[in-house]
Amino acid sequence: MTLPDTPFRQDLFATVEALYRLAPDRVPPTLMVCHCPCCMTRETLAEIVATPVRDLSSALIQEYSNSAHGDPTDPDDLLALLPRYLDLIAQDIEVDYNSVRADLKRFGDGRGIHPGFPPPAMVLLMDQYAHALLHHFAALQVMDVDAVETPWMLVEILVVGGWPVAAVTGPLDDLFARPDIGRGALIGFLVDMARSQRDGRLELWALAQYRREAAADLAAWLSPLLESDAVTEILTDPALPDEAQLWLPSLAGLKGRLTAEMLGG
Repeated sequence: MTLPDTPFRQDLFATVEALYRLAPDRVPPTLMVCHCPCCMTRETLAEIVATPVRDLSSALIQEYSNSAHGDPTDPDDLLALLPRYLDLIAQDIEVDYNSVRADLKRFGDGRGIHPGFPPPAMVLLMDQYAHALLHHFAALQVMDVDAVETPWMLVEILVVGGWPVAAVTGPLDDLFARPDIGRGALIGFLVDMARSQRDGRLELWALAQYRREAAADLAAWLSPLLESDAVTEILTDPALPDEAQLWLPSLAGLKGRLTAEMLGG
């Protein structure tokens, strides 16, 4: 499905283009993947290596996601592939066969293992990308577009992908303060948060598995958000849409008690 335009789409894809310009136009011929029977064939690897990165299909990217195991040993692999992953996510196209919001985990691993990856110029663009991505998908949610991803889901994807929590929550603070879509975006975010509750926890499986160290910072942002005047006003609004009225009351039990241990799966 082609997503409709939002006021943030142009900036989002301008940032993607800038990332492409900073990256190699093809992956290295030494691309590290697994060739066991359930992973990548050598024919598929040859096709990936021969194809310009920006032309790699979502199916080929999913093959890489399915076949690149263990710690990434060559940051050049990641440097070449990162813009294509971000491009497809911005188009709401899945980059993994079985997404559990660990879509960008390999790049997050690379940031932790390889000093200098990504280079500073790319990090700046990646933070701009996160800002535009969250605003774009929030606008789509306010427009009732049935996209695969929502801002709540993208928080986990980006943090697992190595973005510092502040680089994700800062754009959300800007978003929720907007006079045009801020309140609607906050309602959508809260509904998704409420729907993620399981046994008194917020189900963030990929975060718990792969970036547990980020949970404290995320909880430290979510807790005051739930206690904010804006959220209190929403939770007490009798004119909320039906879905919000169904889900949001459950968030009252998290106010004042949300901790890092309650973020998991």
